[in-house]
Amino acid sequence: MRLYNIDTLKFEVFNSYLQTPPYIIASHRYASDGGEITYQDVLTRRSGESITSMLYGSQIRKVEKAGFRKLDGFVAYIKQRHPGIKWLWIDTCCIDRAQSVELSEAINSMFKWYKKAHLCLAYLADVGNSSLHPGPYPRTALAKQFQTSEWFKRGWTLQELIAPASVVFLSADWQIIGAKGRTNATLPALDNQISEITGIPVAALVDPTRLSSFTAETKLKWAAGRCTTREEDMWYCLFGLLDAPIGPIYGEGAEHAQKRLLREVFSKAQR
Repeated sequence: MRLYNIDTLKFEVFNSYLQTPPYIIASHRYASDGGEITYQDVLTRRSGESITSMLYGSQIRKVEKAGFRKLDGFVAYIKQRHPGIKWLWIDTCCIDRAQSVELSEAINSMFKWYKKAHLCLAYLADVGNSSLHPGPYPRTALAKQFQTSEWFKRGWTLQELIAPASVVFLSADWQIIGAKGRTNATLPALDNQISEITGIPVAALVDPTRLSSFTAETKLKWAAGRCTTREEDMWYCLFGLLDAPIGPIYGEGAEHAQKRLLREVFSKAQR
C-alpha cells in the first residue's frame, strides 16, 4: 500500500498491514475533463522538474491539473481537523496505474484499505458552496444537493461508503455536510438519509462487521443503478463487497467480468 505523507509530500510503500501507520482515505468522483492527477504527476511536481514552478510559485498552479487542488484540499483538511494523522491514501496518485500488477493488487485490496482507514473523507464536488447561502437556509440547500449527488450513482463509491466505519462528507468548498457511522457526535448524522438515498439498511452502513449477514443477492441490489466509466469496473468494484477478489482483466468486457465474479461468489457459497 502506497501512502502520501501530508508533511513531506512524499510517498512511502508499506508492504504489511501491521506496519501501516494510521491513515485517512479519500473518496471522490473523477473529473470528466481529464484533470485528475497520476502517481507520476505528483513525482514530477515534487521533484521540481519544472523550473517555472520554482520561480513563479502560485502562478504555476494556474496550469496545473485540477486534481492537484483536490489533493491539496484533502491535505489541508487533514492538517486542520486531524493533526495527529500524517498519511493519506487517494486512488488517483497512490496507485501507479502504469504497473498492471500493482493496479490488480489495489483493486483486490481496496475494500480492505477503506475498512482499515482511520476515517474516510468523501469529497462531493457537486454539492455547492455553502458560503454562498448565508442565513437559516444553507443546510437545506446542501441537503437537497446531497441527495442528488453523482457520488451516490457511481460504482466505486459503493464500497467507499460501506467499508469504512466512519465517513465524513465534504462539500465543494470543503465544508462538513455531515457524517456516516462512528464519528464525532457533534457532526450531523446522515445515516438515515443515506439509507433512504441508497436503499442500504442503516445496519449495513454503520456496522461493517454485519455485512456478512447480508446475502450476495442483496448486495448486488445495492449496486443496481450505479455506473462506471469502464464497463468491467461495474463488476470489479464489487470484488471486496462480495469477498471475491479474483483480479481484473481489462478488455474482457462487462459480460465476462460478471460471469467470472458470480461464478466465484457461487463457488464460495458452496464450500
